[in-house]
Amino acid sequence: MVVEKQRWIKLVCQALEDGKVKEARKIVQLKYPFQSPHQNQQRTAISNLKKLDVFYRDSFKCRYCGKETIFAGTLMVISRFIPEEFPYHPHWKWNATHPAFWELASSCDHILPKARGGGDEINNLVTSCYQCNSIKSNWTLEELRWKLLEPSTSEWDGLIGMFVKIMDKHKIQNRYLRGWHRLLKSYERVGKRGGQK
Repeated sequence: MVVEKQRWIKLVCQALEDGKVKEARKIVQLKYPFQSPHQNQQRTAISNLKKLDVFYRDSFKCRYCGKETIFAGTLMVISRFIPEEFPYHPHWKWNATHPAFWELASSCDHILPKARGGGDEINNLVTSCYQCNSIKSNWTLEELRWKLLEPSTSEWDGLIGMFVKIMDKHKIQNRYLRGWHRLLKSYERVGKRGGQK
């Protein structure tokens, strides 16, 4: 497929070299058309509850590379205690954030990107490490020549259990972390976690 695209671009260049702009335009329109992202599709955040459902379904393993991911809140808690050794920046700036956030943090990704028409249905969402999520961006799996791995059946919990215990013990005052802590406590109470395995 990529070789074909290179050939089409070569044909476009040949047409332009020969002064045939209309022919170049026609080749692009027919063989390699620009597909604008869905402008009218409203960007909405995936709820934290839905993220948890996806993370537990996938046992916190990246469905693209197979890496065991770590709940981002756990990494943030580490940074609260040892910020010099394990820095965190709220915008994840490279020069101010420990690489573990990019390499290991759990994220929820759209298999078919929203910009390409994908929705927030649970069957279009997978656990991804931030590294793979960033690389994938708005590409499809076919375009990247990636395979989607089956959900893991391991007992890995992304260290989310340790996050809850640390939050219980230290009462960290951070609105984002406290919100996740409350959600996780209620998630366990209603037994959703056990139902995901």
